[in-house]
Amino acid sequence: RYLHLSTASGELQADASFMQTLWNMNPICSGCEEGYVTGGHVMRLFHGHMDECLTISTTDQNEENRRVVNYEGGAICSQARSLWRLEPLRISWSGSHLKWGQSFRVRHVTTGRYLALTEEKGLVVVDAEKAHTKATAFCFRISKEKLDVAPKRDVEGMGAPEIKYGESMCFLQHVDSSLWVTYAAADAKALRLGLLKRRAILHQEGHMDDALSLTRCQHEESQAARMIYSTSGLYNQFIKGLDTLSGKTKSSTPVTLPIDGMILSLQDLINYFQHPEEELQHEEKQTKLRSLKNRQNLFQEEGMITLVLNCIDRLNVYSTAAHFAEYAGEEAAESWKEIVNLLYELLASLIRGNRSNCALFSNNLDWLVSKLDRLEASSGILEVLYCVLIESPEVLNIIQENHIKSIISLLDKHGRNHKVLDVLCSLCVCNGVAVRSNQNLITENLLPGRELLLQTKLINYVTSMRPNIFLGTHEGSTQYKKWYYEMIVDYVEPFVTAQATHLRVGWAMTEGYSPYPGGGEGWGGNGVGDDLYSFGFDGLHLWSGRVARPVASPGQHSLGADDVVSCCLDLSVPSISFRINGFPVQGMFENFNLDGLFFPVVSFSAGVKVRFLLGGRHGDFKFLPPPGYAPCYEALLPREKMRVEPIKEYKHDLNEFRNLLGPTQSLSHTAFTPYPVDTIQIVLPPHLERIREKLAENIHELWALTRIEQGWTYGPIRDDNKRLHPCLLDFHSLPEPERNYNLQMSGETLKTLLALGCHVGMADEKAEENLKKTKLPKTYMMSNGYKPAPLDLNHVKLTPAQNTLVDKLAENGHNVWARDRVQQGWTYSVVQDIKNKRNPRLVPYSLLDERTKKTNRDSLREAVRTLIGYGYNIEPPDQETTGQDLTKVRSEKVRIFRAEQFYAIKSGKWYFEFEAVTTGEMRVGWARPNVRPDVELGADELAYVFNGHRGQRWHIGSEPFGRPWQPGDVVGCMIDLVDNSIMFTLNGEMLISDSGSELAFKEIEIGDGFIPVCSLGLSQVGRLNLGQDVSSLRYFTICGLQEGFEPFAINMKRDITMWFSKSLPQFAPVPAEHPHYEMSRIDGTVDNPPCLKLTHRTFGSQNAMVELLFLRLSMPVEFHEKFKITAGTTPLTHALTIPEEDVKDVDLDSEFEQLKKSASRKEAEEAEKEKQGPPPPGAPREPPKEPPRVENEKDSSTEKSKTKRGFLFKAKKATTFITPPPVVPTMPRLEEEVVPDDRDDPEIIMNTTTYYYSVRIFAGQEPTCVWVGWITPDYHQHDMNFDLTKVRNVTVTMGDDKGNIHDSIKRSNCYMVWGGDFVSSTQQTRVSTVDLVIGCLVDLATGLMTFTANGKEVNTFFQVEPNTKLFPAVFTLPTSQNVIQFELGKLKNIMPISAAMFRSERKNPEPQSPPRLNIQMLTPMTWSRMPNEFLRVDTGRVSDRHGWMVECAEPNIMMALHIPEESRCIDILELSERLDLLKFHSHTLKLYCAVCALGNNRVAHALCSHVDESQLLYTIESNHLPGLLRSGYYDLLIGMHLESAKRSRLMMNNEFIIPMTEETRRIKLFPDDSKKPGLPGVGMSACLRPPLHFCDTCFVSTNLEVYQLSPSIPLEVLKVKAITMLTEAVQDGGQHTRDPVGGSVEFQFVPVLKLTCTLLIMGVFEDEDVRHILKMIEPNVFSETKEEEAAEAGEEGGEEGEEEPAEEEEEAAEEEEEEE
Repeated sequence: RYLHLSTASGELQADASFMQTLWNMNPICSGCEEGYVTGGHVMRLFHGHMDECLTISTTDQNEENRRVVNYEGGAICSQARSLWRLEPLRISWSGSHLKWGQSFRVRHVTTGRYLALTEEKGLVVVDAEKAHTKATAFCFRISKEKLDVAPKRDVEGMGAPEIKYGESMCFLQHVDSSLWVTYAAADAKALRLGLLKRRAILHQEGHMDDALSLTRCQHEESQAARMIYSTSGLYNQFIKGLDTLSGKTKSSTPVTLPIDGMILSLQDLINYFQHPEEELQHEEKQTKLRSLKNRQNLFQEEGMITLVLNCIDRLNVYSTAAHFAEYAGEEAAESWKEIVNLLYELLASLIRGNRSNCALFSNNLDWLVSKLDRLEASSGILEVLYCVLIESPEVLNIIQENHIKSIISLLDKHGRNHKVLDVLCSLCVCNGVAVRSNQNLITENLLPGRELLLQTKLINYVTSMRPNIFLGTHEGSTQYKKWYYEMIVDYVEPFVTAQATHLRVGWAMTEGYSPYPGGGEGWGGNGVGDDLYSFGFDGLHLWSGRVARPVASPGQHSLGADDVVSCCLDLSVPSISFRINGFPVQGMFENFNLDGLFFPVVSFSAGVKVRFLLGGRHGDFKFLPPPGYAPCYEALLPREKMRVEPIKEYKHDLNEFRNLLGPTQSLSHTAFTPYPVDTIQIVLPPHLERIREKLAENIHELWALTRIEQGWTYGPIRDDNKRLHPCLLDFHSLPEPERNYNLQMSGETLKTLLALGCHVGMADEKAEENLKKTKLPKTYMMSNGYKPAPLDLNHVKLTPAQNTLVDKLAENGHNVWARDRVQQGWTYSVVQDIKNKRNPRLVPYSLLDERTKKTNRDSLREAVRTLIGYGYNIEPPDQETTGQDLTKVRSEKVRIFRAEQFYAIKSGKWYFEFEAVTTGEMRVGWARPNVRPDVELGADELAYVFNGHRGQRWHIGSEPFGRPWQPGDVVGCMIDLVDNSIMFTLNGEMLISDSGSELAFKEIEIGDGFIPVCSLGLSQVGRLNLGQDVSSLRYFTICGLQEGFEPFAINMKRDITMWFSKSLPQFAPVPAEHPHYEMSRIDGTVDNPPCLKLTHRTFGSQNAMVELLFLRLSMPVEFHEKFKITAGTTPLTHALTIPEEDVKDVDLDSEFEQLKKSASRKEAEEAEKEKQGPPPPGAPREPPKEPPRVENEKDSSTEKSKTKRGFLFKAKKATTFITPPPVVPTMPRLEEEVVPDDRDDPEIIMNTTTYYYSVRIFAGQEPTCVWVGWITPDYHQHDMNFDLTKVRNVTVTMGDDKGNIHDSIKRSNCYMVWGGDFVSSTQQTRVSTVDLVIGCLVDLATGLMTFTANGKEVNTFFQVEPNTKLFPAVFTLPTSQNVIQFELGKLKNIMPISAAMFRSERKNPEPQSPPRLNIQMLTPMTWSRMPNEFLRVDTGRVSDRHGWMVECAEPNIMMALHIPEESRCIDILELSERLDLLKFHSHTLKLYCAVCALGNNRVAHALCSHVDESQLLYTIESNHLPGLLRSGYYDLLIGMHLESAKRSRLMMNNEFIIPMTEETRRIKLFPDDSKKPGLPGVGMSACLRPPLHFCDTCFVSTNLEVYQLSPSIPLEVLKVKAITMLTEAVQDGGQHTRDPVGGSVEFQFVPVLKLTCTLLIMGVFEDEDVRHILKMIEPNVFSETKEEEAAEAGEEGGEEGEEEPAEEEEEAAEEEEEEE
């Protein structure tokens, strides 16, 4: 029922009714008086005027003692355990004012117990369930005498306020027994000990001073106390539960752990102890910090820290989640890791910034560090460690080397976590004192490996140039197979910069050679031979796949002036070989892929001038090409002009304008394969058979007619000079072969018409009778009486569709002719060469010269007209359908450009322009900063663009908008973030939508802001003008200026950084929020190895995306630098390793040995073809002569692995020990149960170099869609139709001058097996119901890789070269929800892969899966920063004889940031958007500063090998470096090189010597007779100035004196740079700069000021410089007019230089504040 008002009884009354009534709620407590006690308040009960309060014992007491109530003084008065809450009993409203004598219960806040009177114990606190009213009711009395207070009339609502905080003295009486709360007299012993505790009791009379005064606690405090109560209860329950599980306490009921409650409570508490944000104002921040500290103290006093530690210890009993699951069940185990981590984070937040709390840990340090090795929570432990180290310096004394090693190993296991670096920093310097031992330990353990930190180095930009000659081949192509060109070096300067000049020449392929500027494989510098798509030679090495193989040649040297390199490409073998100055180089490339087009290429850095000699009119060869090789120029297409062009080009600067370029596509028709229409299947219907002969006759007549017109006459024998032709006869008297040929051709023409889909039918039966023959004049009569008489077809006119048909027929005719020619062995060349069967007409029809096209077209047009003349009707098919079939449309490639994310705008009105130089597929507009590189602009919700090619606007799809553009049109893009709309103009006119609105997009969300974007299709050119120079905007004044728009780049001083979409696929971790795929970690257990599992979340739903996934693990294994046997050479015989009597057991005919022993190359190729199917019959798997030994065989595993295993154990007797190919134990199952036999033999496993991992292909996932194995770091193939034939291969063969082969190794970027090979053909059709496990073994000491399937060895193997890095990888097309999982297990006597990947796990045979290891996915496009400067290359044709010149003089350097495990690098400037790496690297710089801080010069010298002088000078000048790095490098420069000198100067600053010279003796107090005191003048010699000492950088030295001085740095150079930078900063750093260097005024000024200041102290500046600096600080004071004073000041330069710094810093600081 509802509360209702009725007037039933005549007056208003409230009753309960079924009718709903609306009521108003009004609080009546709103204006209640403050300071009076009301129900529900939390307070402290003070006794005896504020020195003792009622409380219970501390948490460390036992349960019994904790029930006793005491009066206690001291610190307790501010702690949470002295808080009580009053809960009124039986009254109208619990929140009313408390009255005298009103009964209530008193509840202890942090434990939740009630004050009560018990029979046995007297006054104690009892648990809530026992707290019945009788025992727990109390009331306040005004005095002990007058108890019966007159009943007061109830005041409405709150009641009358009576008891006031702090003033009213209240006696507390127990209602039921009328006893008073008082205190027991302290016994003598307690008094002697001076304990401030007196027990509270109930007594009949009590003492005189029993009155209590109440103080209300702060709101914060009561909240904290409540939280302590709820959490401690929860945690105690949790601990109890865990104890029961581990069997410490017995419990009859099954335990349920409060898991969800724990997680929520932990998250809440961590939020509760959150540090205040950095952005807050100082005062507000301090207040927040203060209250945070109070909270931390309250919790600590209540023993919460101990509770958390208890929880942690209880959970750490279990080693893995699976281990925990055995005890607590699966659900609990899933959150185990999370809880442990949260507990540590809570611990960290309880002690962060709180010195006393941190100090608790200083003796528990071992406990903390010992936990670091536990993978599940080390991120949390790090937090704790960091807090402890920063807050309590006493810990530093306890740190030992093993602690430091543990902390460093976290970098190995967790990847780049900047917190680890912070912890290391805090170990180095504490309170301004350096801890030398720690600095040295960190340097020794962290720096030398160079694999944990990001490394930097300056590298030269390299660029590649090619002539536009493309050579390719496949079956039936017209392309010649052998090509030759030369490259002559005019000059090479070996070192233009500190890094050696790069020059390589060779061949590359269009399919994948993409030498992007900026980062790349290894240390960048992408040139020829840095991938498997290019093959280069540099004079000393053959380069391919980034591996340089030294190669012998006469007078071996790297390429220098006047060297001629001849490059030969043979596409039939295929092979590539080089000659230098006419002598062959003794090595070649063979068996490479032929799926692309090859072109000559040279890659170089600055300081190089070379010339291409391509033969013919493009440079004379210095040496004859080898027989059969053709000069490259012959491959140039007709109508093409030769040019030399860069391979990757993004912009083209033309008179001040920067053109952005779209991607280029290399011409694909050079490898022309004629494909005529297939007419074999077509049979002519009878009505067309009849016409065939007439058609042939008319064609003959027409041919004769044209011949005669050209002046030919009849002659019995053909003679081209006299123009005689035997076929100028009547059609019927033609020789048999000729007539048949004509008939055949006319038949073909008819068939082709049908094949093209035309409809040919009889339309006009009578047409034939109306046909007349043309009467020709007498001049056409031949000597044999023949006069051609073609039909008169002037009345027949063709429709446009029929004309197109004629073109198609002509093209087909050309293709038929070309195919026949190719079959006879003819190939294309620019010049005709009958002897060598080369013909310039063997090109696609579209490229033929017009004359040939015209003859073809004319004869076929006549044929079609003849048909129509005979009354036939020809209907061409619909053009569209066939057009699509003939040419497969390649998906168009697009390149997207965008401004850097830093520039994103979130308010205001902005404008920029885009000029369409070409008019193809281009889009321009605005996009979110996180726009994706692999989605076309406007296809998703991240971009708002205009496409002027089709006149559309794009945002989640397209709509028609505006009008298409013409060349040279300018699009203005305007965004208005006040009205949230976007508009476009074309040449200053607003574009409008179909509905007539000027807004292209309206009501856009601001979100993260917007940046300008544009995308360009194939070979498009556009200009983006962001308006840095407003006058260059063409239409801004017409449209934009009046409306209040601003140019996007207004007030920007630097070049605007653009990023472009780089179509080089890169591996990146699977993002956690990926819409389709999910990676999950499964921790290892006793039975199962740790796994990384990939599932397809959306499989089978509508929006599921199924595409081929390229996955790899994020860490590689690295092969040894030297193999026990050289790869690809010596035969591996077992005789070395096996005592005589065992030899007979060994199967010597394994493929590996065969491969090793094979001398001739052909045989090697046979053996090296990875046998994907069963082995060829020639190489039997086992020698037949050996009888099968069934009784010995444990299972179906091959005999071979058994014997091999046998010999591995016996091999211990042998003297030399060569590890054989990886051994697979004969176990049918992969996951072995632990039976005694299967334990590892410790001696073997510690020496093994074989490692193992496996991939489980789940049931339901098609094995035919999975490839498993290894890939190299430079794998960039994102091919949706992947199969093993697409893998890049090249065989590098080395020989000697006698033509013998030394060795031959096959190099690839992907070593994989196909899942389809492991299922029988019957199974391939149905979905398998069992998992398939493919194991991959790798032996790092021999370079061998083998595979197993479900435990059986497979006969595919690969071998790689030393030093290769390989990542475990899987390529898969998902066909079910569970796709695959990487299992990081092990086999008997074989190490798990984790031991090869992680340094810190080197000798650990237990499989691990540290958090750093995750699955990465190949993303097809990535953003890359467009370099601000490109190399300037001059090209040109010198002359017919001298060929084409390529020259590059000005060097361009970039600072590469190297990511060691991926062995690739990126431009350090890219970190402005790679925030994770930016953070890590800036912390690395801080660590560098910390390890050499306070003059640790030995470390400073060591650091010079990581960050050398050139890098420091580059970084302090670079004005695009992100701010954090900028300040980091400045600090590092000062710390490494200048700190010591600065400190010694400052120490001596105030020490003076006054030498007793004549001069000084003459000083009087009063210099002249005027009796006015003046300053005694002293010359320059007064102040002690230690001279500056430096020594040359030295990385390795036994002489310790070297390390006493700082490494030197050129101070003059620094001085000049500092002053120029300061001047620039002051000039550019105006109020409105939108792009200050480093991203903020602070980053622009502070680093430079620090440097200037240090140099000032060191006294590097001259007076002139100081004057310049002062002038910049305060121009009005120090400007030119004050020359004289400045000059005088300059004379006392000694003192002045010293006093300067302080002043300079103050001024600088002021200046900085003004700037900000």
